[in-house]
Amino acid sequence: MGLERLIRATVLCVVLSSPAVAQGLEPCAEPFEEAEKFYGALEAQGWSAPQTDMVERLMWINAVAYLGGDMGGATLREVLDAQRMAAANYGRLKALPTSQTRVLVNGAAVMLASWQRPADTITSVQCRVAMDDPSARAAQTGFGAHTDVRVDADNPGLSEYRFHYNQAAIRAELPDATPPEVVVNIRHEFFVEGAQ
Repeated sequence: MGLERLIRATVLCVVLSSPAVAQGLEPCAEPFEEAEKFYGALEAQGWSAPQTDMVERLMWINAVAYLGGDMGGATLREVLDAQRMAAANYGRLKALPTSQTRVLVNGAAVMLASWQRPADTITSVQCRVAMDDPSARAAQTGFGAHTDVRVDADNPGLSEYRFHYNQAAIRAELPDATPPEVVVNIRHEFFVEGAQ
């Protein structure tokens, strides 16, 4: 095993040392120079296009930006209604040669998987996943909290954060709400080998 592969294996063990690995998130921490290879690797891990409407699960992915801090004076219902409208548009995203985002599911987990090439020499993959994880620590205050933020020292382009929803607090205000236990966000930005 070459040094580069050994380092990559070590990074994967550090960043993905959680029950989320069971959800097939390994490709989210790998470098993929081509979008189809990235999505093919996710498919091999059990991720596929949803057969039903995923708006109610997807809305929780972006709601973390509001429910973990300043909600700007909006109510919980207003924040969720706005995120529901945004999530309804995810299926309309167009694939471009330099940017693609797909909605994928694996059991009850739903993912926004993005592949981007913002510059000729840089590519990034990002997986934002709303999932249930029995080992997730429930946030004790507010509607949720960011926890477990990690950036690997040997690979600063690889990061992960988790947002743990306080399901009890959300359901106390909106009894019909169905928040996931956690949203996992894994991002890997890397240089494209041989690019000029």
